[in-house]
Amino acid sequence: MERVEFTPRSYPTNLIKKDWSERKHYHNKNIGPFLDLVHDMEMHDEDVFIVTLPKCGTTWMQELLWLVINNCNFTEALSKDLELRTPFLEFDYQIHGELDRAFKPVDDLKDPRLIKSHLPLALLPAKLWERKNKVIYVFRNPIDAYVSRYYHGVTFGHYYGKTLEEVFEKFIEKEESVINVMEHAHEFY
Repeated sequence: MERVEFTPRSYPTNLIKKDWSERKHYHNKNIGPFLDLVHDMEMHDEDVFIVTLPKCGTTWMQELLWLVINNCNFTEALSKDLELRTPFLEFDYQIHGELDRAFKPVDDLKDPRLIKSHLPLALLPAKLWERKNKVIYVFRNPIDAYVSRYYHGVTFGHYYGKTLEEVFEKFIEKEESVINVMEHAHEFY
């Protein structure tokens, strides 16, 4: 999948004082219209975002936070899939590519909404920087996360016949990949 540089429409300058013009954002080609929708997304007062890089404990944190927010209602938790209770903001658009339904899983939630994302800080909804919404950031040792990501890819056939070393070498060949991981974590830190 081809990745291209993407420039956000605005930056969270009220959170971090830095030269944002130096920050490069790379994303899958043709995602610009979706990221514009995310930028303008309406926020509810009680919205909580879980933000992580892939394979960093997101699912555990989703379940834990959902239970805390919903008074440990295990009956409801067991009756409805986690991805319906705490939708992945980018997922529907990545799968279907349809802007008109991209936020349906989030819009279908009742307050308080718990929303998962892997987007970097500057690509999250702009209103998130202006309001008092909560953001939970989970970070994991990048090497451990990458090993987990490799085995996830093996399970789904993306890395069939490739060793961890081969896939890792290809990953670090692209400077953008390594920089993205470090910048993502640093901005939330």
